Amino acid sequence: MKAISTLFLAAGTILLASPGSKANTEPQPAPAESQNAPVAADLDPKKLFAKNCTWCHAGFGMELGKGPKLAGTMLSAKGVYERISNGKSGAMPAYKKLLSEAEIQALTDYIKALPAN
Repeated sequence: MKAISTLFLAAGTILLASPGSKANTEPQPAPAESQNAPVAADLDPKKLFAKNCTWCHAGFGMELGKGPKLAGTMLSAKGVYERISNGKSGAMPAYKKLLSEAEIQALTDYIKALPAN
């Protein structure tokens, strides 16, 4: 009886592993992205700004508030990105643990696109 059980077990393994079996021919889906990670195309930078930045940067970055006016900033895009990510000691909190890279990039692009006047 043990020999028959082993034979069936071996046959089942061969069937499951055969190239023609359905289990081996269907592609596996890629792991899903985190549902919390936004897709860059879906981001609304003005809403992100309103939610995270208007506490200090008034008028959607166009006016002086508790923080500086951001329109016309002399910081490079990289500088703006780093400031949002890492903050400024005693002046601005770091957002790298609160926002995704895509959100920080969307805010960076928004700020750099603000007109200087």
